Amino acid sequence: MDEFWVPERDVRLSDWTVFDRDRLEHQVLIPATQGNPIRYQVFDWHQGKLKDWREIEVVDYLIIEGISALHPTLLPYYRFKIWVDCSLEVAQQRGLRRGTTEYNIDETESWVERWTPNDRVYFQKYRPDLQANFLYPTF
Repeated sequence: MDEFWVPERDVRLSDWTVFDRDRLEHQVLIPATQGNPIRYQVFDWHQGKLKDWREIEVVDYLIIEGISALHPTLLPYYRFKIWVDCSLEVAQQRGLRRGTTEYNIDETESWVERWTPNDRVYFQKYRPDLQANFLYPTF
């Protein structure tokens, strides 16, 4: 889902509209489910904008990852759904570590003020764990 980030929408909301699910649907999910190659634009986190295009040949399996990947509008595209069951506190710690080690970005304010609260509200509203075919517990 990180490739479908829209910085202008990075606010505290209940529906995680910060992700462009429409772009994900049209650039990835529709072509994949029709057996066509996928071509989507990659989000550059350092420049804060869409950048290069990535192409993926026809695939048998495709993994879409992120809390809002199991949004009701996207569910019809998935054959099998896995929910990685992890506390929000652990997810926040892992996200902070990833931002620091992989991107050299301090995202503390974003995680504390928007992302974790948005995750909490999103989870309560849509219960993606209940939409999954398989729960993978992690601690």
